[in-house]
Amino acid sequence: MRHPSAVVLGLFGLTILVRASAAGPCSQAIIASQTKIDARIEAIAGSGRSSKEGLAATMHRQPTPQSVVAEEIRLGEGAKLQAALDALARARQAEEGENKESCEKALIEAEAALVQ
Repeated sequence: MRHPSAVVLGLFGLTILVRASAAGPCSQAIIASQTKIDARIEAIAGSGRSSKEGLAATMHRQPTPQSVVAEEIRLGEGAKLQAALDALARARQAEEGENKESCEKALIEAEAALVQ
């Protein structure tokens, strides 16, 4: 019998291949921007104040970038990161609509939010 995590990893890999084959006009830029935002979130979360462990953490659930940013905002440190994630979401929507200009504009906004 296959291990459940092997099946999940296989499905994840298949999803990546399907998404790559259906990539929109700025998908590579979105991936690069997501990588930068994730790195910034991790750096800020690792260097800032900490808070009490939440219930989800005790249930062996991994945090998402959005949940980390939400906690950073609660601690007064993540507003810029939320702006970057919001801009990245707009870029993804524009990409789905194959609107390269709007996608590029949203990516510029995401990058700008990281340096403010």
